[in-house]
Amino acid sequence: MNVSLINLKLVVETKLQIELEAWQTGQKKWNVSNQFSESVLESALSVFEEAFMTLAEKWQKEGANLQGIAVMDWAYALSEFQPEELDSVWID
Repeated sequence: MNVSLINLKLVVETKLQIELEAWQTGQKKWNVSNQFSESVLESALSVFEEAFMTLAEKWQKEGANLQGIAVMDWAYALSEFQPEELDSVWID
């Protein structure tokens, strides 16, 4: 894990927490276009430790500008994260 990804991990997690806090304190107002934002943020934070590096490394390999990705784009991608299934050989 390189230093820039570790720093980015901290930045993204902090931004997700700040965004969620804005919802919880009423700084963000509900409307039709953002009606799921609070639950998406909660879901993203619940899998953050497990999902962030996998997602960041995948996007980095694809040439994405990771620092240019908006906080809610991170939130949606993280909330949809599905860990790779273990090969059945390892499960049995």
